[in-house]
Amino acid sequence: MTAFGYDEILVDEKLREKNFDAYESTYGIRPVIDSLEGEKFSIRVAKDGEFVLYVKTKESLIRMNSLYSPKYEAQRWAEKDFFSKKNKTILIMGLSTGVYLNRLVELYKEDTRFIVYEPAEGLFSFLCGFIDFCDLICDREHVFLMVSVKQAPAYTAELIKNIEERRPDIYSVITPGYDQDSFFYEICEKAKVINETAIGFQLKWAKGALKNRIFAWTNLTDNSWLKDLSCRIPDDLPAVIVSAGPSLKKNVDVLKKIKGHALIICVDRAVSTLAEHGIVPDVITSVDPAKGAEYVVSDITMEVPLICSLQVNADIQKYFMGRSVFFDHISPEEELFGKEIFNNVEEMEMGGNVSGASFAVCLKMNIRTIILIGQDLAFLNGQHHSDGKNDGAPVGNKVLVEGIDGSMIETTDIWCAFKDFFERQIALHEEIRVIDATEGGALINGTELMTLRQVSDEVCVNEFNIESLFKDLPRAISEEEYENSAGVISKWIDELDIIKRDAMELTEICESLFKVCKYHNINDTKNLKKLKRLEFLRYELSNNHPNVLLEKYWIEDICSIPDRQLMLRTNDEAIVGLEECIKYYRKLPDYCKSLQEELRNTYNL
Repeated sequence: MTAFGYDEILVDEKLREKNFDAYESTYGIRPVIDSLEGEKFSIRVAKDGEFVLYVKTKESLIRMNSLYSPKYEAQRWAEKDFFSKKNKTILIMGLSTGVYLNRLVELYKEDTRFIVYEPAEGLFSFLCGFIDFCDLICDREHVFLMVSVKQAPAYTAELIKNIEERRPDIYSVITPGYDQDSFFYEICEKAKVINETAIGFQLKWAKGALKNRIFAWTNLTDNSWLKDLSCRIPDDLPAVIVSAGPSLKKNVDVLKKIKGHALIICVDRAVSTLAEHGIVPDVITSVDPAKGAEYVVSDITMEVPLICSLQVNADIQKYFMGRSVFFDHISPEEELFGKEIFNNVEEMEMGGNVSGASFAVCLKMNIRTIILIGQDLAFLNGQHHSDGKNDGAPVGNKVLVEGIDGSMIETTDIWCAFKDFFERQIALHEEIRVIDATEGGALINGTELMTLRQVSDEVCVNEFNIESLFKDLPRAISEEEYENSAGVISKWIDELDIIKRDAMELTEICESLFKVCKYHNINDTKNLKKLKRLEFLRYELSNNHPNVLLEKYWIEDICSIPDRQLMLRTNDEAIVGLEECIKYYRKLPDYCKSLQEELRNTYNL
C-alpha cells in the first residue's frame, strides 16, 4: 500500500535512467530525485490505461488528470480557442504527465515553439519512472523543457532567442492542476517587454540598420573581424567596460592607473566623460544604428579602434574607417562572403544595449575577468547618463530595485531587462569573474562588489601591450572576395525581381481563394491546383536571402508578415490567413523595389 491508501505501482528505474540520460544529453544537467517522492506523489491507472497523477499537499490529495480518459480530457482542453492560427510561441507552466503538452504539440507543432516550465523537479523525476518522455526531451526543434532552477538563465535565453529569430505571437497557459508562481509570472511579463522591443526596433530602426549593414559590406576590405582579434587576447587579460551611467564621474580618474593593466572598453556614450578627464580608452564599442558620430568624435578617439556591429551608424563607420572590428553576422552574409569566413562566429545575445554588447564581446574574446564601471542601471539625483544630457532618457515604467548598498533605488523596467541580461550571462558562464566597480546604482546579482581603486590595486596588476593586439589585424575580406560579393548583390537584385513577380501572382491566387471561402468550400478538389501553386510560390519566396533581408529589416510592420505555415483547414480559418496574405503581397513589390535601389546605389551597380 502507498501513503495514499491504495496498491503501489512501482517505479521503473530503468525507464527513469533512460529519461535522465536523454535529459542530461539534451540539456546538460541530470534531474534530482526527491527523497520523499513516495510520500508526495503517486500514480494510478485510468480506465483507458493511461496514468493518473496524484499530488499530496498539507491540506488535500490533488488528482492532476482524469480517472477515465486523460487523453480525452487533454484533447478537450487543448482544443479550446487559446491561440491564433499564426506562428506562435507558447509558454507553458506545468508538464504533469505530459498528456496536455503532447496534445498541444499534436495540434500546433507545425508552426509553434513550446517553452515548458515544470516547477517541481522532484515531480518530473518521479514521473520519469513511469512515463517515457524521451521524444519530448529530445525534440529541441519544438520543445524546451525546464525542470530545474539551475536552468532559469538558459530558459530566459531560449525565450529571447526564440522571439528575436521567429518574431512569434506569444501565449502563456497553465496546465490543469498547477497554480502560477512568481517565476512564471515574471517570465511572461518579460516576454511581453522583449516582444514589444522587437516590434519597436523593426518599426523604427531596422531599415536604417540594414542600410548601415550594406554600407559596411562595401568597406570590409578596410576593416577586420573580432575572431582575428580574439585569438590574440592573453588568457589573463582583464577588461574594464566603461559605461555611461551617472556614477562614472565618481571613479573615472582611477582608469589612468589601470591603463596598460587591463583592456579599457569604452561605450560610445561614455567617450565625452573620458575626454573631460583626458583618458584614452583602448577601444570604443557601438551597436546602435541610429546613434550619430557626435558621441564618438573626440581628440581621444582619433587613433582608437572600434569594436562594433555591422549595423552601427554609417557615420560612425566612416569616422573609424580602417579601425573597425566587426563581431556579428546574419545568414545572407554567408552567401555574400562565403560561409568559411564565419566559421566559429556564432550569433550572440547583446542584452539590448551597448554595454550588454560589450559584455558579450568580452565573452567572445574569452576574457575571464570583467570589471563594470558606470553600470548604474538606475537614476542618480535624477540623472541617467554621466554626460548630463537629456537625450536617450530611458522609457518605461519606473520601479524600485535593490541598490549596491542595500537601499531601494529608482530604475525603469527597461533597465531591469538590461540588469537581467547581466545576471543571466553571469549564471550561464560560471568560468568568468565579474566585478561591479560602479560604486553606485542597482545591485547586479552574481557580481563581486569592489571599488575601482581596489580593482586597480588587487586585480589589474600585470602589464600588457594592449596597442599591439590591434596592430596589423587581417582584413575582413580580400579585394577578390569583395568582387565576388558584388556579383552576389547583382544576383540578389535579380531575385528581388522574381519576388516581385511571385508576390503579384500570390496576390491573385489569394484573392481567388478568398472568394472561394466566402461562397464555396476551400477543401473542394477544384481548388487543389491553386493551393499547390500557393504553397510552391510561398516556399520559393521564403527560401532566398533577399527575402530574409526584407522580413528581418526592410518591412517595418513585422506583424503583417504571413506565417511560414498557412492554415487553410476550414473556410473561416482560411479567410483570416488569406486576407493577411493579400494585404502583404500587394505591398511586397514596392518593398522589393526600394531594397533594389538601396543595393544598387551603395554598390554603384
